[in-house]
Amino acid sequence: SEDEKNKAIAEIKDEVTKNLFKEASESLADGYVLYQDATFLEFQNLQDETKGDDVIIREKAILYGVLFERAALSKYIASQTIADFADEDVLVENLDELDFTTIDKINSKPWQTGEIEFTLIGNPVVVWQFDQEKLKNDTAGKLQKEIRAILTTYPSIIRANIRISPFWKRRFPSDVKNIRIKEIIE
Repeated sequence: SEDEKNKAIAEIKDEVTKNLFKEASESLADGYVLYQDATFLEFQNLQDETKGDDVIIREKAILYGVLFERAALSKYIASQTIADFADEDVLVENLDELDFTTIDKINSKPWQTGEIEFTLIGNPVVVWQFDQEKLKNDTAGKLQKEIRAILTTYPSIIRANIRISPFWKRRFPSDVKNIRIKEIIE
């Protein structure tokens, strides 16, 4: 019946929607975030097939998604939420936990217009970034007492515990491969 067909199509669309979002999320390149409400599906009915008493319903689905670069979205969030933000390198650690909602999702077609209106709600955890390789190069071969002065040039580092091993050495290793940085976010 037409009711059974509509119910089957609704189930197919629901299952396909879940599977396509999961597949898109898993194949996402590092440094990007994809919100479920920033995905759009277009379905096309294909020719149904009848085999005896069975009907095979065929649908084609196209997924469009709006990807956000984590670094750019993090900077934007910081600029909108931190009064004295000075365009530093930051990352919002919990981007995936923020509640993303597309405004007027039914009529929105960002793949055609190049624009999307949305709200993003939550408590972002903004973490200032620093170049670990630069820090290693800056500290390589330096005396332990010189390290504190070097760390003051990295405003995103609030506190540092410096440990040189073995304990009788006074200098950091000259080879940056032997310097390890452990980042702890409080």
